[in-house]
Amino acid sequence: MSLQKFLICVILIGSFIGCGEQLELIDGFPPPSLTEEKQKYSLEDLEINTPGGLDGMRYEFDFARFHNKPVLINFTGFNCVNCRKMEQNVWLSEEVFPILRDELIIFSLYVDDRDVVRIVDDNNEVLYVEPIGETWINYQKERYNRASQPLYDIVNFDNESLVKSVATYSTHGTPEAFKVWLLEGLGEFKKQNPTETAEY
Repeated sequence: MSLQKFLICVILIGSFIGCGEQLELIDGFPPPSLTEEKQKYSLEDLEINTPGGLDGMRYEFDFARFHNKPVLINFTGFNCVNCRKMEQNVWLSEEVFPILRDELIIFSLYVDDRDVVRIVDDNNEVLYVEPIGETWINYQKERYNRASQPLYDIVNFDNESLVKSVATYSTHGTPEAFKVWLLEGLGEFKKQNPTETAEY
């Protein structure tokens, strides 16, 4: 029996035993698709920098100063599941994305980055070589006494925190909570650098 004949038989049998109404009802619900909100925004539209070590981060602060924007420090990882959840469910949300796009410079510090950074002296002699990821995890532990990702801080041009506490997936894993936290940092930055700004 061909597939076409088989499907005709199934429909006829379903109609005969009273399943026709159920089939019509089911047919009225299309398969789920990605939400329009997530299709609307893309991480590629954000100003995300990946400094190559601490020296590289100092140069990135000059970039932030030029644009007069605070910096979102983003301790993350290529293999960090909660980092991807945060980006997809919180960063790309209607509440959060415009703030990240328009008001902040993002430094993404990958703790599992295996590229190396060469530390040199004033004579350009290599003192030691260290994986970039190792630099960031050590920096995170020393400054924040934490080793899990994601971890977020908002800082000014002098790398001084603008928020009372850092944000994590467990404490700020919703668009509403993360937005409130972002606005706290932006509010403090604007006190230090008063300019006309947008309302969120």
